[in-house]
Amino acid sequence: MYLSLGVFIFPFLFKTAAGSRMKLFLFSSLLAIIISLYFSYSYAAWLAVALSSILLLALKTSSVKKYLLLATAIISIFFLFQQSNPKLSHMFEERSSFSSRIMIWKSALRIAHDNPLLGIGPANFQGKYLEYQRHFPPYLEWAVPHPHNIYLAFWLQAGLLGLCGFLILCHKSVSLFLKQKNTALSAVFLGIFFYTLIHGIADTPYWRNDLSYMFWTVFFLGITSTRKDAAQKSNR
Repeated sequence: MYLSLGVFIFPFLFKTAAGSRMKLFLFSSLLAIIISLYFSYSYAAWLAVALSSILLLALKTSSVKKYLLLATAIISIFFLFQQSNPKLSHMFEERSSFSSRIMIWKSALRIAHDNPLLGIGPANFQGKYLEYQRHFPPYLEWAVPHPHNIYLAFWLQAGLLGLCGFLILCHKSVSLFLKQKNTALSAVFLGIFFYTLIHGIADTPYWRNDLSYMFWTVFFLGITSTRKDAAQKSNR
């Protein structure tokens, strides 16, 4: 996840960089991030970057659009180079990692169905997951500390109220970031939020100390920046 965030931070840093040397350094850093992201072979991260960039393409000005279009094209090329990779060709087989994810999601949904309001509490998914094995064919994975889905994770660990609170928070945050006058800066906050929400469909990029800390850092930086813009506008 950390590599992907650099893709969205780059446009703002590049736009505000002073001097050609700094811009060359930033571009080299982006290239290193893209190469590392490619060799991570994380298809969920690739898709999240591409879809987040496409969303931003519809929202940002032309200068940012050009960069985001390039990012989308690069991710598309990533997938073209994966045509001969067994991981991609075996993705939908019975014992693939994707099939394992589907099994985990089915189990998580069954647990949520039986505990809809209060969930099961933090750090309890592994035990419940094993307990519910009797309802399904033999699991492909047994050590599963979280449901590999940020929405199911919030529902199960924080209850229905926690899930609703998370969704409302994200909706309000995106609405505020869209009002940000500095389009390059707002692209950073929007891109990271979009990425988290999209990648969260296939993983849980929150329920870990470092990831949750990063989420709230981005949230408060975005809110502070938006309010600063609003205050400057009202003083004119």
